[in-house]
Amino acid sequence: MRKTLGVVVRLAARAVRFEVGLYWSLLRWVARRPAVPTGTVAVPYVGGVAAVLWLFIFLSAVELVALHLLLPWEPVRLVLDVLGLWGLVWGLGLAAGFRVYPHLVGDAGLVVRHGRRTVAVIAWDALATAETRRRDRGGSRALQLEEGPDGTVLHVVIGGRTNIDLALRHPLELALPQGRRTVSTLRLWADDPVALVTRAQAAGAGGAAPVQPFRPVRPVRPTRPARPSRSGGPVRRADRPTDAA
Repeated sequence: MRKTLGVVVRLAARAVRFEVGLYWSLLRWVARRPAVPTGTVAVPYVGGVAAVLWLFIFLSAVELVALHLLLPWEPVRLVLDVLGLWGLVWGLGLAAGFRVYPHLVGDAGLVVRHGRRTVAVIAWDALATAETRRRDRGGSRALQLEEGPDGTVLHVVIGGRTNIDLALRHPLELALPQGRRTVSTLRLWADDPVALVTRAQAAGAGGAAPVQPFRPVRPVRPTRPARPSRSGGPVRRADRPTDAA
């Protein structure tokens, strides 16, 4: 019984911290105070999930107004207004967390984030290779662990995807929701993966030349072959038949 109660208390405390963090992120966003210390450069990653977040926020706002106008029962309408407003603020806070807590690049290395959580701090000389590569991940967890041939892989997922692979020279111990784990590879998402991988390789990391994993390929429009004339060559304007005078 005590063990069950302890688990419930820890989960409730985590939920409260997460909720408070959403409101704090929203305040930072409104005040235009991103958590980017002096001497570092922000590496955004919200683009991987921005469309879904703004769709959720838009639908929450529409639902809030629609239910308020359609429901004739005052007590029910009041309860749903409060819940709808909470959901709207919750969505805005989640979007704000992704914006005001980006990844960070500095002279010392890379800080990998997911919202308010600092996932890993990696020195440049700790990177063996850095490469751009698209990977689609299932599941709803933002931080996913996987056992690979070279050790444990940590996926820092945005919108179910990653586009950067970072292989470490030595395993790195991290504090994760699953507990303390030692990982040898990190895979993450950045809105501009080429810029981040180029910076890592300039600092000494190996790997293939970075390419944009999501650049769309424009289809080539087929050209219509020239219609041969009676003389066997391509049709020229002078060869086209004209109406008799």
